[in-house]
Formats: sequence, structure tokens, C-alpha cells
Amino acid sequence: MSKYTEDSGYMEDLKLIDQTLKGDNESFRKLVKKYEKMVWCICSKYLGERGYKNYHNIKLTAQNTFIRIYKYLKTFKEESKFSTWFYTIAIRVCKDRIEELGKEEKEQAYSINEPILTEDAEINRQIPDYDPEVEEAWINKEKSRKLNEVLKSLKEEHREVIELVRQGHSYKEIAKKIDKPIGTVKSRINRAIRKAQEILKERGVL
Repeated sequence: MSKYTEDSGYMEDLKLIDQTLKGDNESFRKLVKKYEKMVWCICSKYLGERGYKNYHNIKLTAQNTFIRIYKYLKTFKEESKFSTWFYTIAIRVCKDRIEELGKEEKEQAYSINEPILTEDAEINRQIPDYDPEVEEAWINKEKSRKLNEVLKSLKEEHREVIELVRQGHSYKEIAKKIDKPIGTVKSRINRAIRKAQEILKERGVL
């Protein structure tokens, strides 16, 4: 027998869990309503401490927490408090969300409908990754001399980031070197490559 049997809240949770497992979705909605503020606080605190505190991240993580709780509710052991059990799940979901966000940042997967707020206010569309053919041109040593000529015709801020790309630096490293947001770095690289591509095609290099 659990040491929490005299706790009315605990007994109420057990009843709602039992009814949920029997297919009563209304009981699960009651569990959600009872613990939604607590889950929100957990997600807000955990994500916030790691630099990911915004409404969308918190809401999505809280929703995913309850989805996972519902999925694994049958594994809950009565010897522990339900609040302790779901706290562990909430933290795990937070960690998964942070890992997911880290991958998104690395890939720079910006949405076409969500403008990137940088010093370049006109960036309000998706910035694509390199065209493989263009990227190949940049690293082809046989074309190095012509590429250097093209670089001289670019704006200094664009030439700077392209040189860093050619040296093998990542977006994050370039952003740190020039003290600009990663969104700005990618914007400058994209614009420089597009301009250089036009010139290279005109000269028959691509």
C-alpha cells in the first residue's frame, strides 16, 4: 500500500488515472486541468534557464508533456506520487525539445512565414541553403583565381563572410568572429553567393 493513501489529492489522481485507462477521456481532461499550470511552470523554468523561453516553445513542450503522459499513463506505479512521476516526464520532454531546437538552429531552418529579425530588416523570406553547384565552385581550386577576382567585386561585408566560409568556418563561428546574429551571417552569405553566381555564369565559370 502506498504511503500516500491518506492524501485526498493522491487518491483523486488514482481515481482519474484508473478511469482514464478505462477509456474515460473526460477524466484525463480533469488531470490536465489540475496539473496544467504546474507543467507550464516546469517547462517555462527549464526552457528559460537554457535560453529557449518563449510562448511557442513553452506551449508546445507542455502539450507534448501531456501527450506523453497519456501515452505512458499505464506505466505509472502507485507507490509514487503522480506529480513526481509526471515531473520526470516533463523534464524529459523539455530535454527533447531543447535537443530539437538545437538541431533546428544548426540547420538554420527558418520559416518562410516568419521574418528573421536582424539588422537586415528586409529578410522576410526563407533563406535557402547552398546550391550544390555553387558550393562546388567555391571550393574548386582550379577556379580559385577567377573566384578571387569575383570576390573583389563584392561588398566588403559579403566578401568577409565568403572568405570565412572558404576557410571552413561554420555559421556559428562566423557570427562570433564578425559579432553578428547567425541570421545576418546566413543572409550575407546567401546574397554574396547569388551575386557571385551571376558573375561566374556571365564569365562561363559555372
